[in-house]
Amino acid sequence: MAAKVMGELSCHICFNLLTDARTLSCGHSFCYHCLIEASFKDKKCVPCLEETVPEPEQCASMLPNSDLNHKVGSLIRQGTSIEAVKDRVLRRSTFDI
Repeated sequence: MAAKVMGELSCHICFNLLTDARTLSCGHSFCYHCLIEASFKDKKCVPCLEETVPEPEQCASMLPNSDLNHKVGSLIRQGTSIEAVKDRVLRRSTFDI
């Protein structure tokens, strides 16, 4: 459960909360600026290794993931850091066992 939540709200490249999230066709999400950088290096998605990273000029036409951006924005407005989210999720998941 903790891994799923953290995987949903954090970038697989910079490991911070998503910033201007974009989602690839494989379903994995990245910060927009991380995706741009990745598009110059490798065309493979970091977690699943599918060749789904578009060319740099195609990244600009990708629509933001509004749902993820809203969730992350809510956390930021509450002053929550990625470390606090990890701690909260891990504490909650220990009680679920």
